[in-house]
Amino acid sequence: MQKSKLIIMAGVLMAVSAVSSVAQTSTLTVLVENIAVAKGRIHVGVYKDATSFPKTKFAFTGKEVAVNGVGSAEIVIAGLAPGRYAVAVFHDTNGNGKLDTNMLGVPTEPYTFSNGAVAKWSSPGFEEAAFDLPAGGRRISVKLGYWKEY
Repeated sequence: MQKSKLIIMAGVLMAVSAVSSVAQTSTLTVLVENIAVAKGRIHVGVYKDATSFPKTKFAFTGKEVAVNGVGSAEIVIAGLAPGRYAVAVFHDTNGNGKLDTNMLGVPTEPYTFSNGAVAKWSSPGFEEAAFDLPAGGRRISVKLGYWKEY
């Protein structure tokens, strides 16, 4: 009897230990507003630090979704560790997979950043766009705009 209690307690301790060692993940929900054209794709890049932000190819993770209508779209990115992040979003209206610019490097497609960080003549800094993602998840809203609107 005593031996079976010890075996059960050991099993419970092992189970608790296994559960507590699992990495905690969180979910970021991005509400993208002001979608003016019902075509193309929305690109969301999630960044963990200033060295990569906001370069598309250096995003920590991200998501790309088809645009199904004007107005807004909700994009869910799961599996993120709680921490500090920044988001860059653009609407690839012609579907070529990149943020188009004119010959001066000015974006010709709508874009935006988390925290309402403004980018007119240069990209905002990471800290301007950064927010904390808690273990329980977070929902943020961003509003697309053209360069001339900023």
